[in-house]
Amino acid sequence: MTPETFRALAVMCEPPGKSTDTIADALGLPRAPTPEEYTDLFVMQLSPYASIYLGADGMLGGEARDRVAGFWRALGITPPTEADHLAALLGLYATLCDDLVAERETVREQRDHARRALLWEHLLSWVLPYLRRVREVGPPPYRAWATALECTLDTEVEHWDSGTVGRHLPLHLREARDLPQPDAETLDHTLAALLSPVRAGFILTKYDLTVMARQLGIGLRQGERKFILRALVDQDPAAVFQWIEGEARRQRQPGSDAISLFWHDRNRSTEQLLQTMRRSVEEASTNA
Repeated sequence: MTPETFRALAVMCEPPGKSTDTIADALGLPRAPTPEEYTDLFVMQLSPYASIYLGADGMLGGEARDRVAGFWRALGITPPTEADHLAALLGLYATLCDDLVAERETVREQRDHARRALLWEHLLSWVLPYLRRVREVGPPPYRAWATALECTLDTEVEHWDSGTVGRHLPLHLREARDLPQPDAETLDHTLAALLSPVRAGFILTKYDLTVMARQLGIGLRQGERKFILRALVDQDPAAVFQWIEGEARRQRQPGSDAISLFWHDRNRSTEQLLQTMRRSVEEASTNA
């Protein structure tokens, strides 16, 4: 793929501007997204920051962002403030694709190595589960954008020899913590960890919590996801655990590469933990 393709895809996960219509048309999207659609998807539901999906607490910043910023520095580039934003990462990938033919062989080899590392360590480690959720909850322009980006990344993977891409699990995933085992004193920690995609193996959005409350017929309190989830659990823990268990199972995807297997196994472990939590609540209710 050309550097321009990556730059165009990067622009589409930034606030719509004067060039958005032209870029959307060039990418074959059905139409350009509106500012309201951008806000609902990228601000309220699925913020496009790697640290949210790779960090231990499912929040912006932290060690995950520091690791991404360290990659920029290793290339001799001062990292931007939002070094882990998807637009920044795609823009960096485009920069590493620039003028490869004109470079000396040693420089091309260095850039190739950097491209492979960026693709595997800081993009594929999280972005495919992310794009699947964008296709589920996003409006038509962003659903088409997610499909285009996934196809573009797939093409890049195919470009590299399988022996040089995917040989090892990305460091983000190798160092990801497991979900904590819950008890009366650590339930809040377990619930918070369910909102960390890299620990849970799936992505739970505000939209999902709203759907769960409606389907279960329980009250929905507004606030951050952690607050909303705790309020739902306080009302009907067994039903909430069962619903999330089903959602984890629904999002589970097969795959044979190291990253897909990691997300699959994390997801399966979370499902089993939620089953245990639900049965514990049901047994306590029966014995009460």
